[in-house]
Amino acid sequence: MELEQIKEQWQVRHTPSYSKDELDSIFHIRHTNVALSFRSLLKADLIIAELLALGFIITLQILDLRMSNFWSLIMTFVGVQHFIIYLLQDGLIRRIARFNGNVLQSIELSIKNLGILQWCYRVIPVLLGSILYLVYVSGFNPSFTSLELMLIWAAIALFILIVSEILSSVLIKTQINRLKSVKSSLLDISEE
Repeated sequence: MELEQIKEQWQVRHTPSYSKDELDSIFHIRHTNVALSFRSLLKADLIIAELLALGFIITLQILDLRMSNFWSLIMTFVGVQHFIIYLLQDGLIRRIARFNGNVLQSIELSIKNLGILQWCYRVIPVLLGSILYLVYVSGFNPSFTSLELMLIWAAIALFILIVSEILSSVLIKTQINRLKSVKSSLLDISEE
């Protein structure tokens, strides 16, 4: 008997109606939460990258190989570069989390900015790897032919692109999808 009564009450319940200001407030909070969770994931990415660079430096110094100092310097450069990129990303995330008065426009701008950041994650590591490879080739003059040097560069660039796509670009793509989900739910509610 109670179950039937609950079913009847459930069917006649009214969905709450929200004003435009209330909806904007709700979606602003959701938008900000997506940006803040992305910021914390980037912070974890920075910590892991810095620990890996430090681990490589310590290992190279313990092994004391012929080129340990050179590669330790390169890893230090990579660690500093990653920290600088993190600071730029943090500034971008703060801009993304800003609310400009219109939730839909804020979300669309955030998606656009994250798309730009995703391409930066694809280009900057390949560019950095290419520069480091050029420094190595010009500084140590290996005895390879030009074709071999180009093939090695292409393999390094492709490897870096794949690794950065798997590690960092996926993180950004996840956040873009979350924002698209918030946007579509906002559009669904505003159509009702």
